[in-house]
Amino acid sequence: MTLAKFEKHDVLGAGMEIPGAAGGLREPLKLDPLELRLEETCYVIMKLKVTRIRFDPVKDSDGGLTRVHSMEVVEAGFVDKDIAEEQLEETRRRLEEKKILDDAAAGTPQLPLDTPARKPRQTEEQRAALEAAAPFDPRLVPSNAG
Repeated sequence: MTLAKFEKHDVLGAGMEIPGAAGGLREPLKLDPLELRLEETCYVIMKLKVTRIRFDPVKDSDGGLTRVHSMEVVEAGFVDKDIAEEQLEETRRRLEEKKILDDAAAGTPQLPLDTPARKPRQTEEQRAALEAAAPFDPRLVPSNAG
């Protein structure tokens, strides 16, 4: 997709800022407080509204710009992994396709060794079993516990 020019300058990319994004989760956390562990993953869905757009210069691009959208969280909530993973998998697939096309266009096609091995998806039962079998690690306990 080609972005529209801004005041005769090429717009080479897009960015996003979401100041106060965590604030959008205050109310959902009142409904369902979470107790997450270090490095645990959760999934969040957000409804965003564009509140400002600016154009930042791109270094070494001869006048090229990046369009940066500043967003406000209208609503947010936590979602089930299965719901989020379906969309994330599609995004990963599209990004991989784009990388292959970009590399080929640049004359640097990927070699089979360049493709990282994907971990097999872990079921909830497997994850729970691994967590239950994990040895106690005192480094994960807050220092004020006791």
